[in-house]
Amino acid sequence: MKITKDTKISEVIERCPDAIFILMEYGLMCAACSLSNQHGLGETKELYGFSDKDIEEIIKRINENMEKNESKH
Repeated sequence: MKITKDTKISEVIERCPDAIFILMEYGLMCAACSLSNQHGLGETKELYGFSDKDIEEIIKRINENMEKNESKH
């Protein structure tokens, strides 16, 4: 199942632990945030001033990382 802009940040990290590093590259310290189970990736757009393109890039990178890890198993 792919990550989307509506996927809660806590679920992203649960499904793809490496996403923490991708999020941190963009200055998102969401993994430690107590609200990570309430906000989707798309909501970071408003919170951090990202563009739609930024969010799409983050999601693409996370999904690619998940696919790469799944193919190893």
